[in-house]
Amino acid sequence: MSRVVGPAPPAPPRPAPGTAVQVLRSLRPWKIDHFGMLYRRHWTVQPRYGVQEVYHALATAIRAARHYVYLEDQYFFEVPGGRRAFRLYGLLRDAAARGVKIVLVCSGRRDPVDAGVNKFRRRVTGDVQRGVVDQLDPADRGNVMMHRIEDLTVHTKLALIDDVFASVGSANFFSRSMRGTDTELSTVLVTTGDQVRDLRVRLWAEHLRTEPTDELRPSIEDLDLALGIWRPEWLPPDAPAGTWRVPGYPAGFAPAERVLVPVGPWPEPSPKPLQRAARGARRGAARVAESGRRAGRRLSS
Repeated sequence: MSRVVGPAPPAPPRPAPGTAVQVLRSLRPWKIDHFGMLYRRHWTVQPRYGVQEVYHALATAIRAARHYVYLEDQYFFEVPGGRRAFRLYGLLRDAAARGVKIVLVCSGRRDPVDAGVNKFRRRVTGDVQRGVVDQLDPADRGNVMMHRIEDLTVHTKLALIDDVFASVGSANFFSRSMRGTDTELSTVLVTTGDQVRDLRVRLWAEHLRTEPTDELRPSIEDLDLALGIWRPEWLPPDAPAGTWRVPGYPAGFAPAERVLVPVGPWPEPSPKPLQRAARGARRGAARVAESGRRAGRRLSS
């Protein structure tokens, strides 16, 4: 039995001076895809190399960031189908080097429909570690922080930047979505008003599991103070000890539970790339030595 979807409820116009909204797309270069290249069919009404509007909007906003970049996503790692040219990790690294605070929030548990062991991982993803943290000077690595939400799968694809830019839609942060391998839509908001700030206040209060009451709201609106939610070292020097970690600091902070778990970054470069490099050097030296021995045997014979 089919259902008839009723009309959308009326939405009265809301004045929003100084605000621009646009829907952006990610589209692959072809409308019919197949593992065999000969079966692919390119669009006739789209640019030949696809549409990467979401990528260009996020890249421009991250380059312009001066205070913070907040990203909430299910995946902060690459999957097949992306392309290095559409990765955004380098722009996060450059922002952190400028002193911008980078906040990454992602899943504390794997999506039940995904294969694999569902366990909590207490570290940043390898792509963030290698593409952002390892390439920063030690003094700048503290400008990057990742949190996982305990026992929750995050499906949000959200970016907030400097309380003036917001993006929400279907596009994940990985380059597969940015390139358009997966067809995506995102809505982007740029404003000189309070819309992005108000969204940030509601969202961060939700992560804190506390109500944004009239008493607490000014503290979350205060960006310098609110950034201390994610890392104690980001608190202003005059903030009391325990702010955002002890109920009542600041006034009105009454968390029902604590679900944000900081997982990184590591203060030093990940040992895995160094171990891989060392193994590669040993294998290369072994090959050179073996080729020398073979050459010696040929000459002696």
